[in-house]
Amino acid sequence: MAGGCGMVAAMIVDAPNRGRNICPSFDPPPLMLRWLNIDRQLRITVGPPEASLHMYVLEPRPRGEEDGAPLPPGEGSGVRADPDGPPASALTPALSQREGEPDAQGSDDVEAAAAPRPVGTVLLLPGRRMPKVLMLPMARMLTERGYRCIVVDLRGQGRSSGAYFTFGVRESQDVGRLIDELDHQGLIAGRIGLMGISYGAATAIQAAAADERIAAVVALAPYSSMREVVPQFLMRFAPFPTVFMSEESMDRLIDRAAERAGFDADQASPLKAIAARPTPVLLIHGTHDMLIPIGQARSLEQAAAGPVRLIESRGATHLTLYFDPNGDIRREAPAWFDDHLKNPAEP
Repeated sequence: MAGGCGMVAAMIVDAPNRGRNICPSFDPPPLMLRWLNIDRQLRITVGPPEASLHMYVLEPRPRGEEDGAPLPPGEGSGVRADPDGPPASALTPALSQREGEPDAQGSDDVEAAAAPRPVGTVLLLPGRRMPKVLMLPMARMLTERGYRCIVVDLRGQGRSSGAYFTFGVRESQDVGRLIDELDHQGLIAGRIGLMGISYGAATAIQAAAADERIAAVVALAPYSSMREVVPQFLMRFAPFPTVFMSEESMDRLIDRAAERAGFDADQASPLKAIAARPTPVLLIHGTHDMLIPIGQARSLEQAAAGPVRLIESRGATHLTLYFDPNGDIRREAPAWFDDHLKNPAEP
């Protein structure tokens, strides 16, 4: 049983890119960026522990102004470059100021007409094991409203390096480091918002509690804490041996997983974070979400120290919420950012 629990602990926190060398040479080439209507890609080094995070930058565009070519057949994900394609010098270098690495300004820019000045900046954070390319429709929804959008692969997944998931503990610290570097590069315009889904939503809430520069959050299907979400996750994806565990045994397993990744499980708590600082938070959660039950969003709503609104998306599950079956995201998320980034309330 001990060996089985060790395997389950690894399943909880081991990131898909653990042990992998994420080489910038295989980041998407300029042609792929044009197909995806992405203005720029960047790499920023965060930590400790050190990780290289990959992101896309999308500038404001009026509705319908898309100048990229359609994706070719079979290239729907658009995430990987051809290993036999251009050499590393032709692709995006790492955006870090470390000795021996390319200068931060060496990143590739997609040729585009001059865009209007952004009315604000929104960082978009995908869910656990979710390719950030799936966040592009949400980003474009916001660029049509005048926002600069930066879509980030969290540590350990997508095109970002890193060994472990820490349920928002280190990821939220990474967000602060990203804001520092983006500001240094002149890529922060106006007030800052965060928008995340699932794991990314929980990270956004925790980041906002730690960084007063974050002026608003839109959280789609967030969990309330690591201790609440892990049992739900395991019952769906690893029912044995967890189905036989007592509550005390489950807590010990969660502690073991957190120790493996080097963090305190009790710190992985959006519930504590949302009560710590009065950042405006919009919660959108599916009423039929079985992976992260809507009760966790209701707990977050009740604990919030600042302006909060919970939209219960009728009939939506954890997966279908992304497709916005009721139009709740498209209707409410841009309006929330308009209220708190474009037209902030007077203190």
